Amino acid sequence: MVETPKDRVRLTIDLTKPLYQRLEDLEKATGFTSKSEVLREALRVYEYLVQRNAEGYNISLEKNGERERVYPFR
Repeated sequence: MVETPKDRVRLTIDLTKPLYQRLEDLEKATGFTSKSEVLREALRVYEYLVQRNAEGYNISLEKNGERERVYPFR
């Protein structure tokens, strides 16, 4: 499916300077060419975590035998 300008919605958000800096840092670290790309990917990843958790998964990272819970956050 080809996306057209009619398929898009403009969103305006207010960010604190530190949060905006984090967004810029993520843009550089990921190699994305825009902050919009970073936000779209972040939404895709977060949606995946929420869906998998709804299926009963607990999401964690493991390194050297130590496990860190990633999602759910509580």
